[in-house]
Amino acid sequence: MRHITTSDDLESDAQAMPHKDEIEPEENGTEDASLIASEGGGNIVDNTDTHTHTDHTIISPRWHQQFVAVVKQKLLCHWRNRVQLLVMDVLPAVILMITLIPLKLTSYDMPTAKLEPTSISLATLSPAVVAIPYVIMPGCREDDVNKFLNVTFGSWHFQKMDSVSQLDEETFSGKGYSVGLLFHDFAISDMQFSLSVMFNQSVRDSPVAVLDFVEASLAQLLSDSESVPFSTMSYPVASTAESYSVTLSMVSYAYLALLLGFMLASAVGARQMVCQRERRLRDQLYLLGLRVWVYVTANWAADFVLLFPSCILVWLVCWAFQVPGLSGLTFLLFVPLCVEFLAAIVIMNHLISYMFSKSDTCTKWIVVLDFVFTILPIYATLPLILLNIDISKVIPYALNVLPTSAFMNGMNSLVTLAQEKGGKESLGDALAWNRYFDLSVIGILLETAGIAALVLLWEYNKQLLPAPHSRFIVLKEEEEDEDVQVERKRVESRLAFKNSVIVMDQVTKCFHKGIPVVNNLALSIQNNVCFGLLGPNGAGKTTTVGMMSADMPTSRGTVFIRRHTMTGFRQPLFAALHIGRCLQQNTLFDYLTGREHLDLYLSVQQHIWSATQKRAIIERSLRCMGLEGVADRITKHYSGGNGRKLCVALATLPGTEVIFLDEPSTGMDPVSRRGLWDVIQKEREAGRVIVLTTHSMEEAEKLCTQLAVIVNGSIRCLGTVQHLKSKFGRGYRITLDLAAAPADVLRSADAADEATAASAEPLSQKDEGAEACERLMHELFPDGGAQLQEQFLRRCTYKVAQVDSLARVFRRLEEARVATEIAAYSICQTTLEEVFVLQASASTQQ
Repeated sequence: MRHITTSDDLESDAQAMPHKDEIEPEENGTEDASLIASEGGGNIVDNTDTHTHTDHTIISPRWHQQFVAVVKQKLLCHWRNRVQLLVMDVLPAVILMITLIPLKLTSYDMPTAKLEPTSISLATLSPAVVAIPYVIMPGCREDDVNKFLNVTFGSWHFQKMDSVSQLDEETFSGKGYSVGLLFHDFAISDMQFSLSVMFNQSVRDSPVAVLDFVEASLAQLLSDSESVPFSTMSYPVASTAESYSVTLSMVSYAYLALLLGFMLASAVGARQMVCQRERRLRDQLYLLGLRVWVYVTANWAADFVLLFPSCILVWLVCWAFQVPGLSGLTFLLFVPLCVEFLAAIVIMNHLISYMFSKSDTCTKWIVVLDFVFTILPIYATLPLILLNIDISKVIPYALNVLPTSAFMNGMNSLVTLAQEKGGKESLGDALAWNRYFDLSVIGILLETAGIAALVLLWEYNKQLLPAPHSRFIVLKEEEEDEDVQVERKRVESRLAFKNSVIVMDQVTKCFHKGIPVVNNLALSIQNNVCFGLLGPNGAGKTTTVGMMSADMPTSRGTVFIRRHTMTGFRQPLFAALHIGRCLQQNTLFDYLTGREHLDLYLSVQQHIWSATQKRAIIERSLRCMGLEGVADRITKHYSGGNGRKLCVALATLPGTEVIFLDEPSTGMDPVSRRGLWDVIQKEREAGRVIVLTTHSMEEAEKLCTQLAVIVNGSIRCLGTVQHLKSKFGRGYRITLDLAAAPADVLRSADAADEATAASAEPLSQKDEGAEACERLMHELFPDGGAQLQEQFLRRCTYKVAQVDSLARVFRRLEEARVATEIAAYSICQTTLEEVFVLQASASTQQ
């Protein structure tokens, strides 16, 4: 948007203004006019003469410029907040080390036993074999069976059973049998050998022993030799405490430690997102024209960069402790798995952060929700188990539903690979196709993309989805002031659009229970105007400003700026070209300096500035607001007044036409307040439109060229300051300071205290000074038009409804002062504060 100033304005600011070449915006497409900035408010001044403002060219800033600015802001904030930086970078590795060190120390201290190979036979079974039961099924040659038993088990006692039922589990175990035989089809001549071997599960090595002897006897029977040298040896794996602890405990606890550490670290970034929404920092950047996708992806990138050192530390810890499956060549697969999971958990926590509106609540619950989402896919398979459904093929897919469980599945795959290869896996094994591991990797990628899409959709919600139509209660129509009625007719007849910058057409806003907070406002604001919104607390001033600046949608009606509606998808781009805003609360990043705030806003703005232009604008803004001394101090250490001054400086940066200031002077000292007033006055004189809300009547009288008093969401009166005083004021206020009595002058110094106490008493009806004032006012207003309003100490204040001749009143009061009847006097018109109180009180009574 191009702004216009007169030649007088340029001449008055020529001495203080930087050189034109220093702050001239870069050429950008259709920008063929030379632009310079004025010292007064830093607004953009166009030498071309165009007052129509009908061509609104949307300047598209470089997206990478915005991306770099947002990433730089977040990195600086975290770098200066060392506690958060340590949590994000060191906490995962510290938790992992705390988990692994006790496990390692415990496994090394436990003694290990060396197991020798042992021979297995029926004689070595414990308990010893007492008898061997057997059953011969029908059709089986009993002679061949007896021959087989005599050859093989001649030294053992055999017990023939009549039926198979006698060899059931209860009888077999109850009588202490260790082994048993069941002959189905046994014929030596036909070479048919079909028999079943039965064994007692409670007897160690019984299946191996009986199978070994059966095979040896068959070989002996067929070879017709007296003995066959068969032997069975047991070579058990040395299942030591070290291998058991390291393989099972270390892997499981390492996974839990990694999961907890990464979730705690990434929760810090999610908390910052909630904090930016809570403090309206995100909305301020959007209003400047920051693209939604740039803001989201820049925060993801910054969080990933901040968390990546924690990944490196975790890799070093796993390598140092030689965690099975997480060291050696499988480490080549563990590294990308960690990187993927880190990116996924950052985006997932960003999505979870939308469940919270307070940053403190987010910190407490986000890690709990992460754990819930981790175990949710596992417990989702319980119904399948209860239905006796084979879930062996379901679990690998169920575990990849969320990034946390997919990470767990991937780690399990790496551990399985390490165990299968005995810790001697090759590079080919590490890089070979592993179905479960690939499922985890692909699952994390797909889930990351899906969650990212949900986050972007949520952020675009305000622009993609229309504002919901609210049901509201229609309040009883109150009789409007005639000035308000005239303004409403101008808006309805569209006459207000010809020369107005802002138009509010029948605007209503509801929040709770359908009760309108702003009720059917019709208002227009012209060029070069400082428009003041006055009203008691809760009257709807901030809501009105929010709808004007496209910060919140209307429940009914439309807001226009330069005939462009402030709703729809293109609203942020248009608003960014024209609107600067100072909210009621300070919207500042705690760990950025004042200079860095100005640089961030200029980088995000819809105008393209070079580095030289930025420096010139920043220095001028700091100088105008008196912030040179604290420009390089982080805003967390700013006083309340300096914080407000910085917010005003951000709102009045070049490139905006309309500035909204919501109680900007709150917390400022008188000197700073006067400086702020000078800045606002120069901004208005430079051609900008100022919308100001304030509770200071002095500020409103000083700055505002037009005022509206809002009570209960409706405009009670509208007009210039003098017009409101003349219309709603009640005459004049005359204040008389009485002269000291002669007795007071002659009192001695010893009686000074008594004199002070006596002078503090209110005047009585019999006091000569009071009677003189009464006579004087009766002389000036014989018809009783002067009414005593206040009497305190030796001061009397009278209220006069109408004065025929101010000159006569001044002349007579001056004569009374000369004659020492009174010490001093003053005459003033009804104040703006009285008009405000009158309108607010009348509406409250109604």
